[in-house]
Order: sequence, then C-alpha cells, then structure tokens
Amino acid sequence: MGVAPEVIIQDFMLTQTNRQKRNQTKMANYRRFTQDPVVLDHLYALIDTQPEFIQASLAVINAKYQTITNYVQEELGLTTREIQSLRQLYLTEN
Repeated sequence: MGVAPEVIIQDFMLTQTNRQKRNQTKMANYRRFTQDPVVLDHLYALIDTQPEFIQASLAVINAKYQTITNYVQEELGLTTREIQSLRQLYLTEN
C-alpha cells in the first residue's frame, strides 16, 4: 500500500508502548492463578509486541502475494478505490 516495511514495523511497535499498562494488569491477573514462570512466560508471549511478529507476517505476505496491496486485494477483497480511500485516511507524508 505504499508504506516501507520499516515504517510498518515502527508503527506496529507503538502497540508495545500503548499496551504496556494493560499488559501489566493482565500479568498481575495471571499471577493470581499461577506462579509458574514457564506458564507466565508463555502467557506474556501471547500479549507481547515484538518486531519479529510483524516481520514474520510481512515475510509471509511478501512470499505469497509479493506486495501488501496484492494481499489486501486478494485476501481482504478491497478494491483499488477502497485502498486509495484508506491511504488518504491513514497515511501521512513525513
């Protein structure tokens, strides 16, 4: 959709900052049920945000569809016009 992978990853990583308090609350709740560090590590992995997560997703999309645009057209069924509308709504010039 015309966005560099580095920008996608950077934006994705904002989730880590935005969810920090929520993740701390969830982990505190999990600790009410278990103190097992292995279980807690697995639970944290489910709610954590890591650049490797989005990098792996982008790699699969690129391998199967070659571009994000192809992916959203083929898998999500978006038209060129809808993609343009999304670009106008969400993308900014830096």
